[in-house]
Amino acid sequence: MADHRSPAVDALIRDVERAAAKEPDLIGATSAIIKFAIDSDADPYLLVGALVEAVAVTIAQKVPAERQRKVAADTLRMMLARLKANRVL
Repeated sequence: MADHRSPAVDALIRDVERAAAKEPDLIGATSAIIKFAIDSDADPYLLVGALVEAVAVTIAQKVPAERQRKVAADTLRMMLARLKANRVL
């Protein structure tokens, strides 16, 4: 299946990759913990809830106010694209 991402999703991915490059230890550790939790017997509903809350709080507290709406919308589009790519939607 071809990967059909929008320019907004591609821009969001580039932004995330740039941010990750600035703090590789923190992002790497967070990613490793998330992968560990996904691979564990953790309740998937609680895990999804915690991750969604983390995204919402990060956008609200760390993204400049003038960019929050765009980042939130791009994040939702990226989530939908990934769910479609994984044949969930």
